[in-house]
Amino acid sequence: SQLLNGDILKNDSATLPEFLSIAGDYRMLLLATHGEANARAGEYSWLAFTYLNDSINNDLLYAKDLYENPFAASLVVLSACETGIGEYREGEGVLSLARGFFYAGAQTIIPTLWSVDDARNSEIIQSFFKHLNESERVVDAMHQAKLDFLEARTHDEAHPVYWAAPIVIGLPEPDISVGRTPWVLLGGAFLLGFLILLFIRKYFKKI
Repeated sequence: SQLLNGDILKNDSATLPEFLSIAGDYRMLLLATHGEANARAGEYSWLAFTYLNDSINNDLLYAKDLYENPFAASLVVLSACETGIGEYREGEGVLSLARGFFYAGAQTIIPTLWSVDDARNSEIIQSFFKHLNESERVVDAMHQAKLDFLEARTHDEAHPVYWAAPIVIGLPEPDISVGRTPWVLLGGAFLLGFLILLFIRKYFKKI
């Protein structure tokens, strides 16, 4: 947030309703939270927000909720577990959270391919934003972030399981120049913060 002069929601303020109320104003989003893929029903892969103590299931954002809700973000970074995997459906490919964000209008997405180590993945993502802030392309910024990680790690920590999960899919240079504030950082209890974009009409109809 300090690096990019972005906004941040964390802990009790990092709720799904709060996120939905501001997410439409941003061109770039980072979600650092918990995620889980569904290999049998990819539309039900989800990302978690802070739980609200009421009778509504209001703390999970499902991939299916993204399909019919366009948003402004060109770059979406999903710093959570299993955001690039899900159900393989013949003729359609992999139904995942990343696919949902593509349907919603993102040009470039950085998802993960397995359950990531929170601390190490957070380090890579912070390094990625540092290089991106230096006017590097998205693909180059991620490449350099992984090189930085390997240069600073011992042999055991240099195993690909710790650094190879986040990948870049989509355009190498998304249009991220327009928006009220370039970066949204949404903080959770276990990582830096929550960030993600979505306007869910179906959600509001349930309230």
